[in-house]
Amino acid sequence: MQKKSLKESINAGKKVIGICLGAQLIAHCLGAKVNLAPNREIGWFPVYPESVDSISGLFKNHPEVFHWHGEVFDVPEGGTTLLRSQANPNQAFSFGRQVLGLQFHLEMTQPSIEGIILHAPAEDHRLPFVQSPGQMLHQVAERTAELNKIANTLFDCFLLDA
Repeated sequence: MQKKSLKESINAGKKVIGICLGAQLIAHCLGAKVNLAPNREIGWFPVYPESVDSISGLFKNHPEVFHWHGEVFDVPEGGTTLLRSQANPNQAFSFGRQVLGLQFHLEMTQPSIEGIILHAPAEDHRLPFVQSPGQMLHQVAERTAELNKIANTLFDCFLLDA
């Protein structure tokens, strides 16, 4: 049902934002593949702009954003790659002015990060892009505050762009 609703919303010209699995579902609905990521990304890692627009401009200083994924989307045909990371090439895409997909998480808060760490299966912290719980929780209040500022600006910019 989720994919059908996404397709209907996109076809109706509605604004659609997908985060992590949501971005993967949108990409799939637009004909792109979702695959295992070249590298699992779990923790705080920077993203880098791939295009010059108002959304990518919010990331010009390469902020560390919160990742928790082992899969990635291909950018749909006709879409624009907005951001990449060192670990994986596709971190954000747009499709026209109505669709935005983010592989990473801007919506996280300190309690949500603490909860995911507490309830998720243990990860192999020896992998290059997988941080330990201690690394993820280091300065988490400050990091999530900055993350949420970016989220608020990004979502306002995207939703108000006509």
